[in-house]
Amino acid sequence: MRKNKDWFKYRGYPHISNDIPYSKRREVYNYVKSSKNIAKHKFLPLISKNIIQRRYKLNGNGTRSHRVFEEGEWKSTKKVRVIEYPCHLDSHIYSYYNHQIIQPQYEKLLSKNSKLNSSVIAYRKIPVDADSDRNKCNIHFAKEVFDEIKQRRNCVALLYDIKNFFPTLDHKILKKAWANV
Repeated sequence: MRKNKDWFKYRGYPHISNDIPYSKRREVYNYVKSSKNIAKHKFLPLISKNIIQRRYKLNGNGTRSHRVFEEGEWKSTKKVRVIEYPCHLDSHIYSYYNHQIIQPQYEKLLSKNSKLNSSVIAYRKIPVDADSDRNKCNIHFAKEVFDEIKQRRNCVALLYDIKNFFPTLDHKILKKAWANV
């Protein structure tokens, strides 16, 4: 039997706002469920943090390292990702509205089209099986792809990685899409 995950969870990251303990859940719930409160709520700025991911790749002499030889010089393969954190109350607001409004409507929209429903995997909780409390992860999805390739035998699989995808999204278009959902 699947249990619904709670929208309220402890945010352990530091921010300029105070942590909100679980004992304040009722107060936060009463605040975030009120559309009047949210309409006048002043969201705080996000705090940014750079995370450096060092990636191993084949270098010029065929061994794996954190650098590659390109255009006559050694270059680092590190990837800098900017992670942005909202204040704790803002985070609870986002979580509540995603959990209560956006996600159910999004799932309803996807369920109307079986091809979309079986293809779209990002930002969804897809159960491993009907009776499981566990959701699929990238390993499950990769296995499904490999199984499909084995079954088809003669096919081509393409993989794309769009550089700076999220930072380049037009937020006006994104907001309009959310409103349509």
